[in-house]
Amino acid sequence: MELNGKIVIYHSSNRPVFKGSKFINEALEIIQERYPEDVEVINASFLPLEEYLSAINRTHILIDQCRSYSYAMNALYSLAKGKVVLSGCEEECVKEWGIEDSPVVNIRPNVDDIVNKLEYLILNRDLILKLSLESRKFVEQNHNHVDTAQKFLKEWDKL
Repeated sequence: MELNGKIVIYHSSNRPVFKGSKFINEALEIIQERYPEDVEVINASFLPLEEYLSAINRTHILIDQCRSYSYAMNALYSLAKGKVVLSGCEEECVKEWGIEDSPVVNIRPNVDDIVNKLEYLILNRDLILKLSLESRKFVEQNHNHVDTAQKFLKEWDKL
């Protein structure tokens, strides 16, 4: 990922209540106001998958959701593309997945929490590049399709 020019932040609010988009969008407005020369915000809802994945390609930071203990498919798509992801990633999530660490930046349904974490990334651009590399590596190690299919088949055989 290259980080020349503005940092592109994307949130897809296709299920706004579930995802906590009220908090996320308010945080994005604050960030856009504070850093108009440094940030571009994309907020699109209900895009077809091809357009959605294309939008992610332009993105440096994707905000998935803030009202969950765990991340979901939007986060996985973005992690696989080497993007920095803000989403739910509480201790319970890490424990349930059986992983030691995750590059997902945990956020909660709190505007100040989201603003603070985005602001930290904006002010520490090198961290965006570091997390980008960790994101791709994390998906390869923990969510690759071959291992996932083998786990599924193993459980299926138990039935």
